[in-house]
Amino acid sequence: MAWCDCFEFAIDGRLLCSMKHFLSADETERALNYKNASSGERFIICRGLLRTVVSRYIGCEPQNVKFNYSIYGKPGTDGVEFNMSHSGGKCFIAVSDLPVGIDCEKLERKDFNRISFRYFSRREYDFIASSPDQAQSFYTAWCLRESLAKAKGISVWKLMSENIIFDLVRLKVIYPLEYRDYFFKRMPYGDDFMTIVCSEDEVEPVIYFPDLREFLIESPNCI
Repeated sequence: MAWCDCFEFAIDGRLLCSMKHFLSADETERALNYKNASSGERFIICRGLLRTVVSRYIGCEPQNVKFNYSIYGKPGTDGVEFNMSHSGGKCFIAVSDLPVGIDCEKLERKDFNRISFRYFSRREYDFIASSPDQAQSFYTAWCLRESLAKAKGISVWKLMSENIIFDLVRLKVIYPLEYRDYFFKRMPYGDDFMTIVCSEDEVEPVIYFPDLREFLIESPNCI
């Protein structure tokens, strides 16, 4: 029976020192290459949390998790499927026995009609334009695309080039037919976030809100 576990973490600065111990040399270099220091720190915390969560499923230390990457840069490892998203100061991780994608977006005001007209189907554009809550409808359409692209291990822009059409009420793909077997679940992570999980099987995700104290390590370098 298919399963999917989903975790929500606050991107808390207290985790920075603990999580940097788990990163590989190339991940540390990537963090240092961010032009904005806060972006680099966010990467360290989220990647460290990802390593910690995944390590508990495959039975090794976080620093020993070996990632491989798709041609579009999606990380993977032997023994378990996973995906991560972060937005608005939170990090969301999905772990499953099947390919999985998760996307979370903090709801913000945008020119929803202009963006919808450019990137979404006419059906979705009309739905969003007439919606009493355009933000909810817009981010539903966006997160559906992102989570599906992540589950497939491709870029969202490649997915959009296929003129994909979603039913924003039933959370299903209408076109193309090859994507109709993917399943989507909206996660209850607060009214100011839209979070959707996509998998190849219909499964009810189990939601966890771990105590951050579990992820702090004692080290002289962290004092």
